[in-house]
Amino acid sequence: MFLHQFFVRGLGHASYLVGDADAGVAAVVDPRRDVDAYVDLARDEGLRITEILETHVHNDYVSGAEELRQRTGATVRAAANAALTRPHQAIADGDEFRLGSLRFRVVATPGHTPDHVSFAVADLSRSSDDYVLFAGGALLVGTAARPDLLGGPEEAARAAAVEFATLRDRIATLPDWVELYPTHGAGSLCGSGIGGKRWSTIGYERRHNPALLQPDADAFRRFILTDQPTIPAYWRRMRALNQAGVAPLASLLEPRPMTVAAVEHAVGHDAVVVDAREPEVFAAGHIPGSFGIGLGDTFGTWVGSVVPADRRLILVLAHDDDLAAAVVQLRRAGYDRVEGYLMGGFDAWRASGKSIARLDARTADELEPEITGGGVHVLDVREASEWRSGHIAGAIHIPGGALPRRLDDVPADRPLVVVCGGGYRSTVAASVLERAGRTRLINLIGGVTAYAAEGRPLVVGETPTQPREILA
Repeated sequence: MFLHQFFVRGLGHASYLVGDADAGVAAVVDPRRDVDAYVDLARDEGLRITEILETHVHNDYVSGAEELRQRTGATVRAAANAALTRPHQAIADGDEFRLGSLRFRVVATPGHTPDHVSFAVADLSRSSDDYVLFAGGALLVGTAARPDLLGGPEEAARAAAVEFATLRDRIATLPDWVELYPTHGAGSLCGSGIGGKRWSTIGYERRHNPALLQPDADAFRRFILTDQPTIPAYWRRMRALNQAGVAPLASLLEPRPMTVAAVEHAVGHDAVVVDAREPEVFAAGHIPGSFGIGLGDTFGTWVGSVVPADRRLILVLAHDDDLAAAVVQLRRAGYDRVEGYLMGGFDAWRASGKSIARLDARTADELEPEITGGGVHVLDVREASEWRSGHIAGAIHIPGGALPRRLDDVPADRPLVVVCGGGYRSTVAASVLERAGRTRLINLIGGVTAYAAEGRPLVVGETPTQPREILA
């Protein structure tokens, strides 16, 4: 058996090329949208991709199954109840198919999504025993994937009960030696508490994974629905996009270099600017109304969380060479209308004499008297689990990904200090607030980490109140 894992750090997304080297055939499991890496590795290994396997309809990224099918002619296999309208072979629990000496067995594993399946693989050249499980989100390293994406609290509770039964009856019964290869890894928002190791075994997880150690369905429901990350806004579009399929990458227009005048004209005609420079550089000067989202591993996720999906995008980059990396992340999140990028970067804007916005950024030493004296409001945009681990007394809690939908919850009677763990998310949040017309914004340099560094007190253990976030 040939097996190679691909991993996208910012999405926490794992996909796999698995095949029989002697027979020269391979399958790709849960491919991302940009599929060159699979095609290139298969070619280098002398493999022909004949199967594309999808464990479920994905909410967190654009599937590359249709792109890869068109590139290779391979057969896409997905659950019958996934309701795909693009070309595929429908599969159901218990179905088997061969790939050279490899036998794939379909295991229905609903819970994370109702259409979820896993693939148990045996290498018949060695044994008829199952050897590998491609588990999608059914079982992750250290936890299981969240069941709360498709409906309200009642639907989430029912899905959690289904997931508990799946883990107990379909996965925990597998032999210890079966290797576990999930689709969601550390960094994915499809689960909370995902381990940093990118594969495991059923035996190890049965001993140490809390998702498999819950005594009953009620305990599992409480465990799996606690502390789940905020759902990015773009996830609400992903299921329908992935069921129907998206435009081939080759059909998309490449972003063009744009002059200052062209950018200004486009912004005046409903385009938005995404500034992908570092947070501190953005704070020092940026195009008024632009989103400040630094080009890091989570760039695409944060664009998908706060930038309207129906607008054309114009990028401001630190270097023109950053364009390809930015576009890849945007297309994985379904942002295909990237019109262009500012030629010469922000320096060209500055040199043109156009107006410039700045974000007030101050240190903890500078802000402490105003924070403790009540002269400012503090907005903490971290996740709930981070908040509970320690936050500034009196702070308001709104996760950054929820901020565009909760602007009315942000008080405006005093200056507002925006904080996160280190400064990246607070810059994103401050740019959202600035676009909404808020003034008197201050970004806490270094975030809560810097604030607590010299022994300043934090409140620990308090549970924030926040609305339920669902996809449906």
